[in-house]
Amino acid sequence: MKLVVLILIANGIAMQAILYPDFPLSVELIRKSFHKAFISFFMTPVGELKGTEPFCKTWEQKPTEGTMCRVSDYVDGRCSSGIAFWPYIIVFQYLLLLKLILLTILFALFSNTGSKFSAESNTLWKFQRYHLVTKFSVSLRLPPPLNVFSLVGILYEFGICIYKWIDTLLQKKIKKEDDMVSNEGYFSSWECNYWKQLAQDYYDKEEYKKKEEEFTQKESDLIGKLLDDVNLKEDMIYRAKSQIAQLEADIGYTHAHLETLKYRKKKDEEQRASLSLHSLSRESPYPRTKIQRFPVPDKYVPWEVMWLHYEPNTYTMSKSDFMSFLQQYVDEDILMMKQRGVNKDEIPVYLWNMESTDSNGVYRNRKSWIIDSRAQLLTYRLDLDDLPRNPMGRTGLRGKGALPRWGPNHNVFAVITRWQRRTSKSSEHSLFGTSDLLEFVETFYMSKKDISLPGGFAWSENHYQVIQSVFRMTDESTWITADDMIQFFKQHATATTGSDLSEKDFKSVKIYCGYMDDQLNTDQAWKEVELWHIHYNTYTSIFRAFKSNVKWRVLSEDVFIRLPYGQTTLLQDAIRTLEAKNEFE
Repeated sequence: MKLVVLILIANGIAMQAILYPDFPLSVELIRKSFHKAFISFFMTPVGELKGTEPFCKTWEQKPTEGTMCRVSDYVDGRCSSGIAFWPYIIVFQYLLLLKLILLTILFALFSNTGSKFSAESNTLWKFQRYHLVTKFSVSLRLPPPLNVFSLVGILYEFGICIYKWIDTLLQKKIKKEDDMVSNEGYFSSWECNYWKQLAQDYYDKEEYKKKEEEFTQKESDLIGKLLDDVNLKEDMIYRAKSQIAQLEADIGYTHAHLETLKYRKKKDEEQRASLSLHSLSRESPYPRTKIQRFPVPDKYVPWEVMWLHYEPNTYTMSKSDFMSFLQQYVDEDILMMKQRGVNKDEIPVYLWNMESTDSNGVYRNRKSWIIDSRAQLLTYRLDLDDLPRNPMGRTGLRGKGALPRWGPNHNVFAVITRWQRRTSKSSEHSLFGTSDLLEFVETFYMSKKDISLPGGFAWSENHYQVIQSVFRMTDESTWITADDMIQFFKQHATATTGSDLSEKDFKSVKIYCGYMDDQLNTDQAWKEVELWHIHYNTYTSIFRAFKSNVKWRVLSEDVFIRLPYGQTTLLQDAIRTLEAKNEFE
């Protein structure tokens, strides 16, 4: 308020001086100055800024005598000089301060004061009314000296009450009454309403608290449900992502399969046949693991076909997982050693495409048995890791897998067959539609469910020794050449006529020597096989040389299921030689 009064006085004087500089000094001057300032609270007096009245005359020449100093241009000092720059500035700044700033501040102060005392004023009013009501309730009806009549009235009411009480006892009336000493007996209806209002306010507050707690509980339950929904949605999103990932993988396999079909359709029969030899090497998962190969269509099998997106997994079985007698012939995991940052001097250097014997006397033949187009032994190439590269193409897996050596792993197998002659006719026929059954020699290891052809990995320089190991030998000689092996089988054959065996009684033929399509093959290690077929067309005593895990077995459909897929192909190749020579009856 002090600030408002100060601004009113200052601006009232300033506006009067600037609008009426020559106004005569009088009471009217004081009234007019402050009237304009105060009236601006309620209206905006801007008429004086429009100019002077028509009757106001200007000076033709201002007087120059020393008794007065005229500032205004008008003769009459009561004429306004509003049409000028400074009057507008002074009046507008005053109205701006008053209307937009001071009044707003005053209203804010009044509102703040009212809000502070609004809650207390209701309580004060109720307290004062309660005090007034209680004062009148305990006071006599009439003021002194007429209060004697009030006392007489009170005694009269007391007597009536005694009378009613005695009458109630005499008549033995038992009535259930409400509280006789109630507020209505002492207070007026206004007072009762006051207490009812207090009780109602207390009840409303308790109900509000109760509803607030219920609302909080409902809100908490709702948030809990929302969190459960969010967790459920996250779980659904995770499952959806997993399904999408699986779908993408399926699409990749489907795309690879479609590419294979497209490629096979365009290529001739000879190219398809050459690539089909490499089909087992691309099957997933890798045997006895859950490792999936990178899907390789037939189109991208050859290394000559550029494939920038080829990113296969890497797997090399630990050396300790091989059979104990074979561990000394197993190569080190060079890729793992490079990955771990082993010093180059500690990484073994193997001699590729040649035969060698290391410091421990272990013989390693790393020459390939594959014959190239020039009828010479193939010289395989090395990849960026200076490791052999599978000459038949991509397999979808790097490393050497479960094979003992990098590069070619030489294997020697012998398919030993004979006819089981039956004199009586039977309804059971062999797979070839003949009455006699074709038998072959099988070996089993670990369990009788895992069967194999005689032979396997050729770990020594005398690679026929792997076939010799499944038979009991009468002497300690070692099979060094193929003739030694053939001579062993031949001596267990019996001639049908005379003492000399004919070609019809006993046959031994080298069927194949080269790449072996097998599920164990990888991009940097592969099997190569030398396959022999030994056939007895007469009685043979070879069974006497069998070890405990070797026996004759009738060739049936079950055999092709239990044999490893790679050996199944070898067995079929041996049977084809019998078909080609019309050995079936």
